[in-house]
Amino acid sequence: MPGPKLNKHDLKIKENSWLAKIAALKLGTNSVAMVLGKTIHLHNTTKAAFLKDESWVKHEFCHIRQFKQHGYVGFIFGSIKANPWWSTVLMPVIFLFSAMVSGIALVMFLYMAVSWVRKVKIDMNCLDEVGKYLFYVLVL
Repeated sequence: MPGPKLNKHDLKIKENSWLAKIAALKLGTNSVAMVLGKTIHLHNTTKAAFLKDESWVKHEFCHIRQFKQHGYVGFIFGSIKANPWWSTVLMPVIFLFSAMVSGIALVMFLYMAVSWVRKVKIDMNCLDEVGKYLFYVLVL
């Protein structure tokens, strides 16, 4: 298969996953294996039964390989009906704004976490101002 090689440290298998249960209900099927990141979530099947089905394992490994090769945003865009956007001039813009929103949110979270650890009162005016920038970038 094309793409990066996988090794045993690249994945985890989680049995009785509530996420896979939700997917099974949504898909209307009895058993499900689904990939999020590097974890294969199983519902209504055991790890041993999953590993015995070679085609199923290859299918899920393909998703892990896609995640490893394209990263999280690429993995999500490839999974949903955003494929028509993939090769357009909008893609760099989408990634840029996604990075700005994520970065601003991370700065806000780190500010609150560091203030809590240092037992310093959070400056709500500062958070409000940064929150405005987050809102503006999110709306754009």
